[in-house]
Amino acid sequence: MAAGPPISNGKHQVQGDTGMSRRFEGRNVFVTGAGSGFGRRTAELFATEGARNLYLVDYQQERLDAVAPLIEDLGATPHLLNCDLSVMENCAEAVERALAIDPKLDVMVS
Repeated sequence: MAAGPPISNGKHQVQGDTGMSRRFEGRNVFVTGAGSGFGRRTAELFATEGARNLYLVDYQQERLDAVAPLIEDLGATPHLLNCDLSVMENCAEAVERALAIDPKLDVMVS
């Protein structure tokens, strides 16, 4: 499905479909690589689709800090998890940190 025209919330503009379904309303979503590229775009789309909590994982804090205001402006709550998931112990720790905020994860994207 092709992306529609850009969507603007007054501050930021994201590419997407103008008929957002909000099908992830109230969901908790865990996204790796959320500071840039595919991960960032995925986080933006979940926010526009109504996700409540977005657990954003990236090994570069500066990237997470840059994407957090956009996610907030799109209506979701960003939870920044700065860690390197190439280290196995960090994977479990990142999930545990997310579950400490809300014990339910609805979607994980890696």
